[in-house]
Amino acid sequence: MPSSSPRSSTAQDTADHPPRGRIRFIAQVLLILLVAHGALSFSWFNTSSRADRYLHDLVNTYAGDWLYPAASKQITVLLLTDETIDHFQQGRWPASYDFHARVLNNLLRHHPAAVFIDFLWLSQRPSAPPGQPRDGDFLIRVLQRYQDAGIPVYLPYTPGVQQNLGADLEHLVQPVSAKVKLDYIDFVFREYPVQQDRLPTPAFLMAAQADPARFTPTPQADMDIFWGTRVNLRNESWMAGDAPVADLLEGLRSGYTGLRVPVPYTTTLYVRDLMNPRAETRAIADQQARALLENRFVLYGANLSGVNDLIFTPTRQILPGVYLHAMALDNLLHWGPNYKSANGTLWTAHAWWHQVWSLLIVLPIALIFAYLDNAPRAARCRLNKKRWRRKWLSRLQRHPAITSALVALSMAVWFLLWSIFEFRYFNVSVSTLAGYLGFIGLGFFLERLKLLDWVTAHAITPCLQWLKARRNRLDA
Repeated sequence: MPSSSPRSSTAQDTADHPPRGRIRFIAQVLLILLVAHGALSFSWFNTSSRADRYLHDLVNTYAGDWLYPAASKQITVLLLTDETIDHFQQGRWPASYDFHARVLNNLLRHHPAAVFIDFLWLSQRPSAPPGQPRDGDFLIRVLQRYQDAGIPVYLPYTPGVQQNLGADLEHLVQPVSAKVKLDYIDFVFREYPVQQDRLPTPAFLMAAQADPARFTPTPQADMDIFWGTRVNLRNESWMAGDAPVADLLEGLRSGYTGLRVPVPYTTTLYVRDLMNPRAETRAIADQQARALLENRFVLYGANLSGVNDLIFTPTRQILPGVYLHAMALDNLLHWGPNYKSANGTLWTAHAWWHQVWSLLIVLPIALIFAYLDNAPRAARCRLNKKRWRRKWLSRLQRHPAITSALVALSMAVWFLLWSIFEFRYFNVSVSTLAGYLGFIGLGFFLERLKLLDWVTAHAITPCLQWLKARRNRLDA
């Protein structure tokens, strides 16, 4: 009986390669997704978080005019300056409670929609001389007038306020927390919390009470403030500021470290002009003030020498702290509950959902990478019998540098488009793009080390083969 001829090596490879190729393909897809999860969810040596912040600031500064409109006409900052303190308080600070009462009383004449008082009021009320009113009594009466007019007043409810005015203010103001989140890496104020110390922040509470139906349910995700960059013509005509920020290339070259004091984005009125109007007649002065204050959200704050209530914005501006609350309120009036945050808002405001969605975005990249890596090994398989595929793959192999550049460019465009989609429809802040770019960089670094191939061959593939063999035994 003649012995049967052994199977040729080509036939053996052809028969054995498809199962091994599928295992390797699945293993590499899973490994790439694992790398993506690490790049998108963790900060390696704090580099990812720094890149997120840097990209957030760059996009805000140089694309702000395209992504965000002009300042809301519903918001005005009423700013107290040194000139007013010198005139009415002879330079003494903190100002008396009755001085603030005079400012608020003048403001009430113009019927604002709501008022946020950005002062802590920590000073103890002095005892009154016999037969004379105590400092702060006039303030209580003015706030009572606001309540009678149906105008809500929001005040940071600090222990000092509770101690000095607590009993009298209990039903006249709505307590809020004026604490904000400072990024201690570069001291920029980017985040605006929904609440602090179990108290709502002023911007969220003002927006929610102004339009309760729009902000139901109550927002939960902290805001990543997007700072307005368009010129406010109402301010530009009478306020002076530093020169505009340098162009994008200069910002990238210099590390984007410049500082400037600009004309504020939010419409501003000085307390000086409210208390001592300058116009041809009183009627004209009242008309000018009313155009900026009537039916508006008024945020009463200060810019005083020696008082360190300043913020450093994502657009590298130094401004009084009251403008942070004004910008957060502007974001809420513009986007409503669809404001931007690290994980999105509304139904996408969950970290787990953002991770799942990010991996789905990365999945096509993982499939393409695994295919390109396995295609040369599967040259005799049914997958590559088409002539155009063999020709295309051979060209890619002959020009690895060009191939890498095209792959990197394609990935950057892909992730850029998805980041725009996330920003527009899932309300995720622009900093998420830095995570995708970090995944691209980490992927190329691991590819140079051939780490993906090593882990696939020595860890994932044996595990998948063991699972497949165990399933076959169970089926048998």
